[in-house]
Amino acid sequence: MVGDTFFYSNHYQIKSIIFRLSTTYGKNSSSSQFIPIILKKILNSSSKVYFDKLGFKRDFIYIADVSNILYESIKRIKNMKKQLITLNLSYGVSINTRDLIIKIANLLHFNTDNLVLKSALSKKNDFDHIVPNAKLKNFFIYKPRYSIDKGLSSLIQDE
Repeated sequence: MVGDTFFYSNHYQIKSIIFRLSTTYGKNSSSSQFIPIILKKILNSSSKVYFDKLGFKRDFIYIADVSNILYESIKRIKNMKKQLITLNLSYGVSINTRDLIIKIANLLHFNTDNLVLKSALSKKNDFDHIVPNAKLKNFFIYKPRYSIDKGLSSLIQDE
């Protein structure tokens, strides 16, 4: 895919930006994603809530920040010096999944004593996602508007 983009961008002189997105969340996220699963489990429980396979880190970015960058890219692409660039679109800071669950529980006023959080043994395909975004910050003079706290609060208000 990247090879095709590189070929067409250069061959047809089409300026292009490839975005590699970190874990995006927000209103209407797929119910199979991590944050909607947490929300559903906590909102549908009045007693103990069990979570396992925790301990890894993810770089979560709120959908409004993604939308803002995509919009800005449309405005800036014609002035790019390079024909093709690839940028990591991320918040730039990872959070431990255990800490994320506790944040969500607190925002929902759920008693964290009722959370049963179990760490998982490290799996071959399960690793920390730390997504550096210095190139994105330089290209767009970018600073995310939504911290994980602000994004989760906004998401919970929308639910």
